[in-house]
Amino acid sequence: MTVSPDPPQPLPIDEEDSYIHIRTCIAKHSSNFIPHTPGNHIVNAKHIALSGATGNVGASLLDQLMRRNDVEKIYLLNRRSKESAEASLIQTFKAKGLDAANFAKARPALEYLVIDFSRKDLGLSEAAYVDLRNNVTHIIHSAWLLNFMLDISAFERTHISGVRQLIDLALSSPQERTPRLTFLSTIGASMAYQGVSQIPEIGDKNGEIIIPEMPVDDPSIPMPIGYAESKYISERILVNAEMQAGLRTTVIRVGQLAGMSTNGEWAENEAGMIIVRTSMAIGIYPDGLPSFRWMPSDIAASAIVKQSFFDSEPLQYFSIENPFPTRNDEITAAIIANATKPMRGLHWEKWLEYLENGDFDPRKVPGVLLVFIFRERWSKAAQSAAMGWNRSVKVAPELIVPELSNGPLAREMISRYIKYWMARSGNETKKVSKL
Repeated sequence: MTVSPDPPQPLPIDEEDSYIHIRTCIAKHSSNFIPHTPGNHIVNAKHIALSGATGNVGASLLDQLMRRNDVEKIYLLNRRSKESAEASLIQTFKAKGLDAANFAKARPALEYLVIDFSRKDLGLSEAAYVDLRNNVTHIIHSAWLLNFMLDISAFERTHISGVRQLIDLALSSPQERTPRLTFLSTIGASMAYQGVSQIPEIGDKNGEIIIPEMPVDDPSIPMPIGYAESKYISERILVNAEMQAGLRTTVIRVGQLAGMSTNGEWAENEAGMIIVRTSMAIGIYPDGLPSFRWMPSDIAASAIVKQSFFDSEPLQYFSIENPFPTRNDEITAAIIANATKPMRGLHWEKWLEYLENGDFDPRKVPGVLLVFIFRERWSKAAQSAAMGWNRSVKVAPELIVPELSNGPLAREMISRYIKYWMARSGNETKKVSKL
């Protein structure tokens, strides 16, 4: 999550005006689709176009794709030059503990494309665009600005328009069927869902409302922040493209992702680590939080690749979420065990008030920048929905990880994340035996 030193606070917007804005944006970017015309161009192996390869989950997606024998080529859609993008990827692979040798081995299969989602044909040369259009078989769109402080307009020119650009690319394919376009959405795009849905076959539903693994046409369901609303808008544009123009598309709603399950790497500007960093900086952790669900990013990446390649229907919906929630005391136990100074708990409402009323440096206490977001999320947790996962776990059984939710292994995993961050930041942790 990108956090600026002095971010703008979300402006209060009339709900009805917000819904009209959302529907207007959907209609604008769903107009004038050119239906796919089946062609006779044949591509025998999988040729993947991947955006967001240097992101929290993107690097693990690339690692998974490079390991597959059925993937012949990977187009890396970047905003930077090949040299800059490759250097960033190598650095990301090292930080995440991914196999750099595998990266070097797969280099001949990688093609770096410098793209601009706001420009026609992605800003590519005619030759590069034609090659991509003719030969790509799967598109995995992971790139998105992770900033909870911006409104829809900040996401429209590049991100929402970029979804439409990728739709147009897929619909213009000369292959018999369009490439399958997989879009990584977010649970936030459906967080306020209040409908009736199926009961999960696996996991602990904990009395929660369950978001079905299917599209929902209701502009009131995303969280009232631009990030979630822009993802919801993009989902609806993709659904319209499938219905109106024959696009094959997969939408994957992604829940809370953590860092790597292997070496504990977790970006320090992600929301989960911001809570940990803030708690350790002020010596107080938020108590009384509801249980929550989280998934290591490398396990999520494995599931996303399987779901992206699954092809039973033109429009498919999946979820990435741990069916088993983690109790808040598992988090606090790990924080206390690794803290280098005494820690005490404070109810989360008082914790947020403490941050609001204090004079803190956001570089050291980053939680002060997210008080609005945390209050919005935690205050409505009882009414929030969890995602359905019946279909998702059948395609990707690795999503069933109850041992990472509660108990010794869960606390050990959380401690691993904390230790990794403290080592990177120059802090020392207590030497803690396995919990």
